[in-house]
Amino acid sequence: MFTKGPWMKSGVRSTSPTYKGHGVGPDSDWVVIVPYNDKDHSECLANAHLIAAAPELYEALTQLIDDLSNTDEEGLFEHSETVIRCRLALSKARGES
Repeated sequence: MFTKGPWMKSGVRSTSPTYKGHGVGPDSDWVVIVPYNDKDHSECLANAHLIAAAPELYEALTQLIDDLSNTDEEGLFEHSETVIRCRLALSKARGES
């Protein structure tokens, strides 16, 4: 379904004479390029790190929801606002919402 992780962020690279950014993806295969912003490079860098963590975050959140569901005999977690938000975030990542 997704490009297999782990993903990592590269240093700033030029993809053309006028465009540069951080490549993010597995090994040297970029899945996305986060544009470099001369005015606020810290935001660009933070975005690149967040995107690079996406596969591990998705896997960890999926596992957490599964673990909670398997131990939730009384249905206490299933309808909590936090679990609902987690399920919505996972659906968004799959392109379902």
